[in-house]
Amino acid sequence: KLHSQHTITREAAVYLDENLSPNAFPNWFNNVSCSLVTGSRFASVPKTFLVDRGIEVNPLLNAAYQRGIGKYIGDRLRRFGIDLTDQAANQRLARVGSISGDLATIDLSMASDTIAYALVLDLLPPDWFNLLDAFRVARIEMPDGTWVIQEKFSAMGNGYTFELESLIFYSLLLSSC
Repeated sequence: KLHSQHTITREAAVYLDENLSPNAFPNWFNNVSCSLVTGSRFASVPKTFLVDRGIEVNPLLNAAYQRGIGKYIGDRLRRFGIDLTDQAANQRLARVGSISGDLATIDLSMASDTIAYALVLDLLPPDWFNLLDAFRVARIEMPDGTWVIQEKFSAMGNGYTFELESLIFYSLLLSSC
């Protein structure tokens, strides 16, 4: 990836000037070129041997920043007892629920497709919304070459989708309980 074509959307490129510079990473900047792109591209990967899952292949630098943002959100959630890297508590509670019937799990089909742009705008503070919005990719190129504007905030393939969904679901749970 370090030697591949580095791509970024115009909305995210603003952050390159602020955070990445030839002075900060001289060896890297001397060996790469960066180009602006319109958006991401749609692809599919096997979900099971019968079914494919649609994903979004993001521009390389958008994806790198997304992953950093996702890691930061995950680290912050860990401070409140939500460790997205360790499924032991979930496994234990699922076992208890299957034995006693007192607990249930919910598996939301296509959960990342349910996070609407307007929901994130309403729930997040403006500075966080603006950061995440700059690195999300609003336009996606379909296999037939047409471009679609996405109303969902992020898709599978975005480096912070899982952490953002977890934050939103956890926040909604806390506010409703």
